[in-house]
Amino acid sequence: MTVARYDGGLWTGAAGRAKAWHGDRVPIVEVRMRPVLSPATRRLWRDRTTLQLGRPSARAVVLENVDDRRRALLPLLDGSRTRGEVIAEARAAGCWDAEQLLVLLEQAGLLQDADDLVARELTREDRD
Repeated sequence: MTVARYDGGLWTGAAGRAKAWHGDRVPIVEVRMRPVLSPATRRLWRDRTTLQLGRPSARAVVLENVDDRRRALLPLLDGSRTRGEVIAEARAAGCWDAEQLLVLLEQAGLLQDADDLVARELTREDRD
């Protein structure tokens, strides 16, 4: 199980995995992406500030210290906004570390681009 902790400026995973950022340096990622939590990812709130993403527990990612400000980011990950729009709206809601959280979710393999989830045009025969 991967455990991610917010420690005043550094999201880290268990055994140092999934380090999202150090100081002011954030990896540059394609801006056109419209991030969406993987549709297969289930959300389980273990307590008020601990969120488990995915099942079973052995493969899940557990985020600790997810306060109300960071919760504001989750509904924005519906694929209707660009990455920049998600970050701007989350920051407006008080989630100042939105970009770092997105990096962590990407590194854990939980984010997808909404464009990748769109079904290609199917013929009527294919649909039936």
